Amino acid sequence: MPKQAEKPVPPTREQYEAANRIPDTDPPGTVRLVASVTDIGRKYGWMAPGIPLPPFSGWHQWMKEHEISVHCSLEWKDAGGAWYNAEMRSSKWDGGSTEHRVGLGQFPGTGYVAYGVYIYPGRYPRALDLIGRPVVVTIDEVVQCDYRLIEREVRNYAAFGADPSRTHGNGKENCGMGGPCYMPTQNSNTMVHYILRKCGVNRSEPERAIGWDTEPVFPYSVNSRFPKYENEP
Repeated sequence: MPKQAEKPVPPTREQYEAANRIPDTDPPGTVRLVASVTDIGRKYGWMAPGIPLPPFSGWHQWMKEHEISVHCSLEWKDAGGAWYNAEMRSSKWDGGSTEHRVGLGQFPGTGYVAYGVYIYPGRYPRALDLIGRPVVVTIDEVVQCDYRLIEREVRNYAAFGADPSRTHGNGKENCGMGGPCYMPTQNSNTMVHYILRKCGVNRSEPERAIGWDTEPVFPYSVNSRFPKYENEP
């Protein structure tokens, strides 16, 4: 019988910080794009309901084809020298903590709060994650844009819970009622690319950054209360 892989041991806060400490030579105002390998397609395929009809059948197929991909995030250094990083990730990450969450959304058709958009103080981890797994970084590059725009655009993208009487848009930008829905190809990569474009940066799709070129959907920013599903017949 094959030996099962041992579960990683979560590091202490001190171990986590020590493992991820890196030299800081960037001047204030620096913005960086960081990408790391993720197996989220393998881990969260169960979230798509087991219904053999579109759009659910398409989601299962997509998860199977993209078990290993790349997860993108942004980080920036403010005028005072403090670093921050932003990403979209599972709402269950870090014990479901909402301390740094600036928005949330549901996996369409399930009512499940699948993800959160987060702005964390500090750098994005480059060696070890919170549950003890090694981080494999594939991109770590400076992006030429105004760092002050990044946080504003992340919050605009993630806005959630506005009063229903708020004027609706055309679905191309978030009016703040429900945030961007989560779909397999609308993820953190989609958000990062969208925000970079908002800040005047055109960057080609990093290798295996699934969802990078997806045009995001903000279903509650239109009069229709329902998102247009992927693989819709």
